[in-house]
Amino acid sequence: MANIFQFDWEVSLIVWLQNIIENRPFLKSLFVLLTQFGEPILPVLLAVVVYYGYKKEWGRNMILSFLFPQIITDQLKNIFLRMRPYMANEVIKCLWAPEKGYDIYDIARQGYSFPSGHATSISAVMATLYLYERKKLFAKSYLPVVFLVCLSRVALGVHYPTDVLTGALISLVAVFVFDALIKKVSKKILYPLLTLYCLTGVLFCHSDDYYSVIGLTMGFMLADLFEERNRPIIRTYH
Repeated sequence: MANIFQFDWEVSLIVWLQNIIENRPFLKSLFVLLTQFGEPILPVLLAVVVYYGYKKEWGRNMILSFLFPQIITDQLKNIFLRMRPYMANEVIKCLWAPEKGYDIYDIARQGYSFPSGHATSISAVMATLYLYERKKLFAKSYLPVVFLVCLSRVALGVHYPTDVLTGALISLVAVFVFDALIKKVSKKILYPLLTLYCLTGVLFCHSDDYYSVIGLTMGFMLADLFEERNRPIIRTYH
């Protein structure tokens, strides 16, 4: 089951972009490279490194600011069930399959379009970098990096412009909301509330990605609470 809803300008923009890169292998390869910066594994590894090796508070906020937008994104995907552009339009080509090794028209494997998980992912990481290290050069690259990754998703035919715009907006709001919440609300109160929100999706989400993300999120919150509670013991041991 899937829905088709789109604006004419979105289809025209995707077709225009694909006409530009169709006969330019370098541009196509560049977009394929850029789109992989939005893969979830890269933000997760970066956040873990920051959490354990640099600044724990910043790393914790980065992890939560990455995971919860992904949960919201997966919930919206299961609500709107928007078909990917190349599935809904014969004039649009799939230049990079979301899931390799499966039929590109198998929507159960390739997933839904709205909003974009890649846009959500890269926006969450870059927004966190900007929030905590805004004086550094890589933090100032926030908008260009997010724009290029989002553009790659559109040009490759796997997302509409409204998909990537919504994904980026979700992350931008989540990063600043979590930064404010974690400073004002005790984790012993905040984490159970966030867990309840996570579990609401069980009522209507059927994708494996959703359950993987809530598993990671709940596991991290439990580990964070455990470490805080046992920090004196851990320090004594060391």
